[in-house]
Amino acid sequence: VNEVYGDKEDLDYEDLNKLIYLEQCLKECLRLNPPIQMQFRRNTTNDVEVDELLIPKGTEIIMSVQSIHHQEEHWPDPYTFNPDRFAPGKKIEPFTYLPFAAGPRKCIGKHFAMMEAKVVMSKIYRTFTLHDPYPEERELKKVTKMTSKPKDGVFVK
Repeated sequence: VNEVYGDKEDLDYEDLNKLIYLEQCLKECLRLNPPIQMQFRRNTTNDVEVDELLIPKGTEIIMSVQSIHHQEEHWPDPYTFNPDRFAPGKKIEPFTYLPFAAGPRKCIGKHFAMMEAKVVMSKIYRTFTLHDPYPEERELKKVTKMTSKPKDGVFVK
């Protein structure tokens, strides 16, 4: 972040693409703690068989993003924070990373949201020194309704 900022007070649009490691960290945070836990899909238009399970026509399909983001087969050591999963050149299997959904119904604001997050997080990083006041606590307790958020907030010092 400091390297991209240099002597500048603010970032330019072009600078956002240079914040590669920050983007990797943001993506890993969204993988570990997706803001949308469940994604609703359309009803099936035909009978569908998946692994010998018959899903009848008209069944509403609901996907657990949290579960998909923590599948060992796609994300080795899935509960460990590892931004290198998103390093340039690493291939992510389609439909295994869904913080903004995927396909024709994906979030139209995903690029704006990532740019906004990079601007905000880089400003915080440049302005403050952050310390984890509870380093022994590793479990983030969440409240989940349509979206997910920390149960008791996130405290930093």
